[in-house]
Order: sequence, then structure tokens, then C-alpha cells
Amino acid sequence: MCWTFGLVWTAFLLFARSVSPRAAVLVGVFVIVVSAPAATYQPDDTTRLELASPDTPRLFDLGSGRELVDGRRGVTLNDAVRATPAIEFRPAANGFDVLATYTNHTDRPTPLGTLRVPSIAMPKGVTWYDFRRGSEPQDLAHTGHVIRRADHPYPGDLYSPVAVIADEHLAIGASLLYDVLELQHSINIVVRSQRVAPLPTHSNDDAATDRPAAWRWEILFRLNGSLPPGQTRTYTLCVRVTDAGAWINTLLPYRNHFQSTYGTLAYVADPRPVRGYSVAAVHEQSRTNPRGFTYPQRRPDRVGFAAWAREISTAARKNGFDRVMLWALSGLHANNNFNYPPIFVSGLRESPRAAQTTQHLNTITSNGITLGLWWGRSQQVLDSFSDTTIEFLDPTKPTHVAHALRQLDEAVALGGTTIGLDAFAYLPAWRAEQWLHTLQARTPAVRFVLEPTPPDVLHRLAPSYTRAEVITRRHALADLLLPGHESWAQIRFDTLRHTLGPLSPQQMQLEAERVAMLGFVPVLFEPIPDPHRAAARVGPRVPLEPSAPHRTPRR
Repeated sequence: MCWTFGLVWTAFLLFARSVSPRAAVLVGVFVIVVSAPAATYQPDDTTRLELASPDTPRLFDLGSGRELVDGRRGVTLNDAVRATPAIEFRPAANGFDVLATYTNHTDRPTPLGTLRVPSIAMPKGVTWYDFRRGSEPQDLAHTGHVIRRADHPYPGDLYSPVAVIADEHLAIGASLLYDVLELQHSINIVVRSQRVAPLPTHSNDDAATDRPAAWRWEILFRLNGSLPPGQTRTYTLCVRVTDAGAWINTLLPYRNHFQSTYGTLAYVADPRPVRGYSVAAVHEQSRTNPRGFTYPQRRPDRVGFAAWAREISTAARKNGFDRVMLWALSGLHANNNFNYPPIFVSGLRESPRAAQTTQHLNTITSNGITLGLWWGRSQQVLDSFSDTTIEFLDPTKPTHVAHALRQLDEAVALGGTTIGLDAFAYLPAWRAEQWLHTLQARTPAVRFVLEPTPPDVLHRLAPSYTRAEVITRRHALADLLLPGHESWAQIRFDTLRHTLGPLSPQQMQLEAERVAMLGFVPVLFEPIPDPHRAAARVGPRVPLEPSAPHRTPRR
């Protein structure tokens, strides 16, 4: 359910006035109409909802008279084949909520269907907000034919179960409220164009069939789960409209649902930039260097780890870094499909010289540097570098759990207090959340970093990891749901050189500061002049409004 409509509305008006005087006017002039005879509801003096049929909402901007959503055009909010929900509409400031209640009266699981926001009247060219790795606006145009865009799953690709499209004036946002950790099923969100037939403007309008068909947009939420026999379940679809510049406010209902269902941020962000080091690399692999260790003078299989410890303790500190992350500590596998290998610490046993000198890595932390170790393919299991097969981690298998926890224990014994969880995406989010809790309970002092960008329910528990080249602005959705979050972004200067040519130290510094200004922790594999100026501009930790209903957060 969407909590505290009045509170959200008041907060939004205050924000809108601070952004644009026009925004404060626009958001007060939306109405939902369903064909007469209608029951009329007046939640405040700026919105009006009329209901006559449960599946034909009409949304208007009264400021311009523009129709925004027309559910009469042969499109219902439910197109399920075998599970037809009972639909209830509820008024809300600058939008409406749809409560879809599914009941399974059969003796077998029933597939769920699709909820959708139908027939959205926006131009053929709109802005679609891409919530896969951030909150990036993308141009989307149908050019007079059917297109599908943003057919992405949550969890698994999208950060949250939400979608926003906008034109130059208005934004329409839709969010699906359901407890993904409890119900344990994904959804797919699709934004697509549709060609709709003309409808009569009044009861005796015979000219409707002579008018051309119109092109509209729609947002679909495909429910991928099934409903067990004898059960009833309700999903809430929240639709909101705002001024285009305040699009994030269309997602306030989801923010309230998220924080009341899962809780707020479970960690305190560390804004310091990270200096990355590759102990091994694919291009270094050869017959005489099968593990691909970098820098001959520091090869741990030949000279041990003393040289690496000296380099990090002196060079990193000299260059202004006090936070480092080591990739491929034990080397790389001959099969590149297994890299980075999950035996990121135990694999050192296959290099006797390296295994006998790991104590030198402890000197890094004694010099005041936070040591991080990258756990390759962290949701897979590999026993040794000679293995020719790799398994997916199954947290219900004691042997898999023991293998993984041994890696973690050995990493902590080396002084690692930050562990990067590479490819943390094979387990579904509800199982990944339980596994992450297991790792955190085992090592409460360790900060885990999740790669690739995790969904919101996992980002609440641990920092995220992405690539800087896909970032052009702050992760506004994460700022809304998890104020004060920590999000890492790796800067590939080698990739930038391919595009821009040689980079000066000043240009590298500016790129790191750009990433930091957008709220991301820069991860750099090369030094920059002043890392302290590249600390992430993490937003303030803002608590949930005290008057908002709040469930006890899950552990």
C-alpha cells in the first residue's frame, strides 16, 4: 500500500517550489476520470477521482486540459490469462493507485499476469530513465511503429521495480509495491509504444471511426511468479505525474514502501577513493607465467609478497591513498571463463613461495591502509587451478558453504577488511540476501562490495560497484531510497585513452573528481595528483519520516 498520501503530497509541494515555481502549480492539477455514472472522491482541493468501472482510468492535466492516460482505449490494467485479479482504484495526490488482488481457487499454482499503465499520451520522442546501473536518462522514440524498450527484470537487472518516462513538460512514474524477499519472484518491466484506435468523444459521435489511430506509450509490469493454491495476494501499482524536472517525486510511494518494508541503510558509507592493483592479468599469462602475475620484480610465486607489501605501503601512501583493493591475489586460471577465480586466497597454496610469505600483507594494514581483496566469481566454487569445471554456489550444500567460508576466513587472516564480491548475481536476490547475511555474520567487521550493480534490497546491506563510463549524473533513485549509500565506480583510464588520446595528470584528476561529485567512490588503477579531492560526495543519511508507518526491518 502507498503510505501517508498527505505527507508525501506536502513534502512534494515543498520540494517542487524549491525546484521550480511552475512545478508547484503543475502538480496540483491532475484528475482521474472514469466514464459516468461515477463516484467522486476529493482527497484534497487539487485532485479529483471519479470511478465508474474498475478498469478504465482516465488521467488529465487540468492546467492544460491534456489527457495523459486513457484506459478506455481497449487496454485494461490486467491481461492475465489464468489469474484475473479484483481491481480497486484509490485516489492519491497527483496520481492514483491500483490494488490488484489475486485469489487462487484451484488446487494447483496459478501463473500471475501483467499489470500495466495503458495508453499514455506523450510525444513519439520521450525520455526513459534507465535504472540498471544508475538513474540515466535515455532518448526513446517510436517513429510511428511498435517498439519495445526496457524489457528488463527486477531483480536481476533493474535497481528497483519502477519506470519513469517524461517529455519536456511532464513525467509519469509507475512503481510496483511488493515484498520481493518474501514473495520470491521477479518481474519484468516493459516500456513500449502502441497504436490505439480512436474513440467517440461523446455517446453519439459517429465520426470516431473516420479519425486516424493514435500512437501511445504504455508501461507493463509482468509478474513472473505464480500463486499457490488457496492463497490471496495483493499487488499495488502506483502511478504519479509531476513536472518533468521533478521526476524523482513520482517514485515517492515506492520510497515509502521500500523503507517501511526493508528498513533504511545498514552501513555507514566510506567516501575515500580506492587505489586498485592487479596482482595478475590475462595479458601476462604465458608458459613461464601461467598465473599471469604482473611486474616480474613483484611476482609472488618467485619472490613472495614482501615486494607487493612494500609497494602498497609506500607508493599508495605517498600518492595519497589509504584505501586499496587487490585483484587476482592468487593469480588467474588457464581457462579465462573461470576468471577471476573464486580461489582468490586458497589458490596461493599452489604457489609455495607465495603461500609462505602472505604474512607480509598484514604489514599493509599496520601502516594505516585499509586493505581490500577481490573475491572472484564469488557465487561459484572451484577447488584448484587444475580444475576443468566450475560449479555454481549452492548455499544449501555444506561442502559449498565450507569452501566459501574458508576463502573468507583466509582473506580476513591476511588483513582484509573490505571484500569485493565479484559476479554476485547468479543467486536470485532473495537467496543472495540470505547468503550475504551469512557472510556478514561470519565477519561483522568486513565491508562487502557487490558487483555488478545490485538491486536496492541488496544495496541496502552493502556498497555497490559499477563502471564510471556509464555514469553521467547522480544515482537519484539510490539517493531517494538509501540516502547516504556507498557506490563504487571503476575509472578505466586505458579506455579513455583509446577515445581521447594521452591524458595528463590534471585530466585524470578531473575525471576522478567528476565521479566523486556524482556521489560515487572512484576506483583508480593509476595514481592521481590529489586523491583527497576525489572523495565521494555522499549524500546525507535522511531518516524515514516519523509519521510514516514502519514495519520492523528484516535481518
